Amino acid sequence: MSNGEFVETRPLPRAELSAGSGEALHRLSLGLECLVAPRREVIRSAMPQVRRIASGYELLRSTSDDRLDLTQLLVGSEGTLAVTLEAKLRLTRLPGGTATALIHFRDLDAAGEGVLQALKHHPSALEVLDQSFLDLVREAGQDEVRALPEATEAVLIVELEGTDAGEAAARLERLGRELVRPGPAEGIVPGLDARTRDRIWEIRKTASPILTSRQKGLHSTRFIEDACVPTPRFPEFLRAAREILRHHRLQAAIFGHAGDAILHVNPLLDPADPNIALKMERIAAEYSEMVLSLGGALSGEHGDGRLRTPFLGRAFGTVADIYREVKELFDPLSLLNPGIKVHDGHSRMTDHLDLGPRPLHRGIAIW
Repeated sequence: MSNGEFVETRPLPRAELSAGSGEALHRLSLGLECLVAPRREVIRSAMPQVRRIASGYELLRSTSDDRLDLTQLLVGSEGTLAVTLEAKLRLTRLPGGTATALIHFRDLDAAGEGVLQALKHHPSALEVLDQSFLDLVREAGQDEVRALPEATEAVLIVELEGTDAGEAAARLERLGRELVRPGPAEGIVPGLDARTRDRIWEIRKTASPILTSRQKGLHSTRFIEDACVPTPRFPEFLRAAREILRHHRLQAAIFGHAGDAILHVNPLLDPADPNIALKMERIAAEYSEMVLSLGGALSGEHGDGRLRTPFLGRAFGTVADIYREVKELFDPLSLLNPGIKVHDGHSRMTDHLDLGPRPLHRGIAIW
């Protein structure tokens, strides 16, 4: 803790809550319960109905009906409540077999329908790449993408698991029969052997190096990525993100975890633009409003950090005040990662912005 105390968290049954009240675990658990219990329904109503959320503090699962568990609160708190020294992880078994497929669609509505149908098959991975991303990869010479029809608006990368390779292949065949015409998809490229699976996943993994090397003078700037919306609204989410980029005349690569309706948007910006900070703040504000209007969460994966903390008051309303009280309970002097998760009232998302070397004079660049 920020005062130097060591706490080993564990699920604490409510019957033990009053016992050992002098210990930090009991004291903090009781304090958390006092903050959350009277406002549980307010908190519940403020939570977006999405498959994954990494925004705010996890108050409901940390204070369940029969126990309190500070682990649920601390995981994802981004170093604002305590410093983690040791963690025990639970592992899952590797699958006996996997089958992968590249499924392509002519329009976004069809891709959205494909996502919903694919989820019924319980895939272990479900990624979406939109046309902007595909164009970048196609120009880089990726054969599987160059072979797709020019009119392809989006593709899904789907992975299914089985007890062995035969079961995984059979599951993929059933998925293909359902998705490809007369279903919403135009076609499917199955990956049943290791080499083809690797080639399909290589499409997704080429994002960062392509974006880094493609545009001279422009930098891939990840400041509006990672939002999450209810799965049925994913096609609408994708279209709205495109419209914001079009309005600001920005190139970008768009991809994401379709199964969880999480979208990563990587705009290409000029770091030498003297107005870059104002542009980023304006775009981020528009993007956040769009996400919230769709019932989404500002982060489904990477957390709030400096980029999204300024918008948490708008996202959670009065629940953001509870986050402040939780912060004061665990870190009363605000020593741990101040200004993150709980806004300090004055910091901006672009404070301390560093986009790398920027040209100042002819032939000269500095960091």
